[in-house]
Amino acid sequence: MFVFKLLPFFLALFGVLAFAAPSLAADAFPGLYQAKVMRVIDGDTLEVAYDLAPEIHTTQKARLLDIDAPERASRKKYPERHARFQRSKERMTELAGEEVILRNVCEGTYRRRILADVYAADGWNIGKILLDEGLAKPYEGRNTCKRAHPVLDRLPPEFRIIQEESLP
Repeated sequence: MFVFKLLPFFLALFGVLAFAAPSLAADAFPGLYQAKVMRVIDGDTLEVAYDLAPEIHTTQKARLLDIDAPERASRKKYPERHARFQRSKERMTELAGEEVILRNVCEGTYRRRILADVYAADGWNIGKILLDEGLAKPYEGRNTCKRAHPVLDRLPPEFRIIQEESLP
């Protein structure tokens, strides 16, 4: 009998959480995260290791936010697609180097990876470079991330890992 009196309360609480949770999860973390590149998966995804907070270290796949690079394809069946995939992956490897800066990090909905604007150590936006060079295109799927900061072509000097002024 007591349980039935609390039932409306729990139903109301569940309803509030069901509508509020997706909007909370979609907000980007506002900070910048210096990350070590563990490996390049393809032209728009890296595996990175970084600290979320002191003593909280994580390794995750990070996908470039709003960027779509060619996916892996069979070399024999689809030689042109494989060649595009290989070119974008090689360029991503060059641009990312050993360390990157993650900005506007948010939880992705696909394959337990994060979404982020990814910047090279010298501050250049990797996704923008891939777009400009024709190695990627704007992502046209559903974006689940609300950016906390605007996208920049290059981070200000105080946020860069290295201070080179040359375009990669």
